[in-house]
Amino acid sequence: MEKMKKLDRKVLDREDAREVVKMYTSLLGQLADFERLKIEAWGQSIEESSQAKLKNPLLRKGKKPPNAPRGAQELLHVNFDPLLTRLLREVKYVF
Repeated sequence: MEKMKKLDRKVLDREDAREVVKMYTSLLGQLADFERLKIEAWGQSIEESSQAKLKNPLLRKGKKPPNAPRGAQELLHVNFDPLLTRLLREVKYVF
């Protein structure tokens, strides 16, 4: 399209050139609609799955190591679902 814009005005006034511009504009609209639909579908699926995962506690108690001394505290572990990490990456690239 950039190359067409650089052409002489007489060429762009031709019927076939106008048809190409119309097709190009139509294609851009269709691609924008497709992209919007895909992003909306992605957003709905992510919202459903992430809400349940975000309700989980962030930290959880782990078991004591077998060779831990008597009276040792239980270890804490991060309970962050890997799918949430993936979601955060996807959001970064989508928006």
